[in-house]
Amino acid sequence: MFVLLLGVATAAVLTLTLLVWWRTRSICFPIGFAALYFWSLHGGWLLVRDIAVNAQRTRYEYLFTKLFPIQLDLNYALMLVLYAGFILLIQGTVLFLTPSEDATQRKSEPVLYIAHTTLLLITLLCGAGSYILIRPYLMQALALNLPVYGTISSQMITSAIPFYTVHQLLIGIALLAGAIGLASYASGSRPRYVSGGRSRWLLVAYMIILLTLAGFSSLLGKKHELFFALLTGVVWYLTNSRTPRRLMVMAIGGLGLLALGFVDVIRAVPLTGLRGDGAGFKLTDAVTALVSSNEAFGGHFSLYGVLQQDLPLTYGASFVSLASSAIPRAFGVPRPQDSYGYYAQGVQAMEGQQYSILHTTGWYLNFGVPGVALGAVLLGALWAWLYRQYAGTNPRRFLPGRAAAALAFCTFSVGIPKIIRAGPEAYKGVVIELLLLPVGLLLLASYRISIHPRHHPEPTDQHAPTL
Repeated sequence: MFVLLLGVATAAVLTLTLLVWWRTRSICFPIGFAALYFWSLHGGWLLVRDIAVNAQRTRYEYLFTKLFPIQLDLNYALMLVLYAGFILLIQGTVLFLTPSEDATQRKSEPVLYIAHTTLLLITLLCGAGSYILIRPYLMQALALNLPVYGTISSQMITSAIPFYTVHQLLIGIALLAGAIGLASYASGSRPRYVSGGRSRWLLVAYMIILLTLAGFSSLLGKKHELFFALLTGVVWYLTNSRTPRRLMVMAIGGLGLLALGFVDVIRAVPLTGLRGDGAGFKLTDAVTALVSSNEAFGGHFSLYGVLQQDLPLTYGASFVSLASSAIPRAFGVPRPQDSYGYYAQGVQAMEGQQYSILHTTGWYLNFGVPGVALGAVLLGALWAWLYRQYAGTNPRRFLPGRAAAALAFCTFSVGIPKIIRAGPEAYKGVVIELLLLPVGLLLLASYRISIHPRHHPEPTDQHAPTL
């Protein structure tokens, strides 16, 4: 029964993915659908197989003791149905609300002209700021010959790192700005939406700064930040370039995934172990880390725990928590428990580790099955609206509108993993991290300061503003 459920759900998701692709011809939707499927249903195939043949479950069995054991019962079947229904309803909403590719307004000229020096400066300053804030703990790890990731994680548990949130924000901005800038540069001299300078030193500067940031982030174990930046760069390049080099993209994507696999290896090694031949890293280490990743299981289990233990619904508590999060902590207003906290407490999750809750589970905890349908329609409608803004990008729009229309749909699609691995409270992060932040970076880079405009003529793009 469970194999049949998974097979039918997979076939339906794939069919709607192809229909949306044929209608829009946008790579963003298939990537987002793949993320929804991976974190919702992919783990089910492995779990059902392992239980059926009584195989070893080394990747996720520890969650049985820290969260709850999983059995192939009616609760698990209902969980699969709700997960599949959530994805299919998102896809159906997108399909219903998006125009065909022929109906979109394709412009012959880019709608924005950016200054790469601005993005490079933002990348450099934010990366340096992030390093300065975390440097004492890097030195502590070096002095004690301990892995940086483990040292910082232990400090985080005791809340002993001041400004850690600022450090995370700065490294995220640095990686995102660099990825957007490099992808825009690689889009060629006649891109679809965003154009910029073509000097070779820009490419060299981007590569040096981004490789340095990638190494720094790997030591800190920031796999999700690196993945988001890599995927944003690849998807934005495919979106912005009129003639993307797909073989190059596949090569970069493959190398990027291997690099992410090495993050799991590197973050477990002391700094002194990274010198010379002491590291002894092999390509198989990265492949093993990728294959043995437990990303597909923590969130996949969440709705089963809610159904099995029959947790009471919260009737909109997530939205009270979401609204209260907009009030600064300095005002001393107590913040209600979010859906993840309620879930972890309800299933009696073992403390000392961060688990995952799926977006589907968060909506179910608020309003039950109707909440799952409501959450899917809301997410699909927002996604389709962003696509319509992108598809109808108009060079006559006000500058912020052009920047938002050009980039927001791409970053929202790439950010689907951030959304699916959180409850409805994720929409605060959607607005800030997936919409305002990337669009703000593009907007800043779209202004070029000219001290003597008569001696510094504008580029051929007539829509590039000058302060």
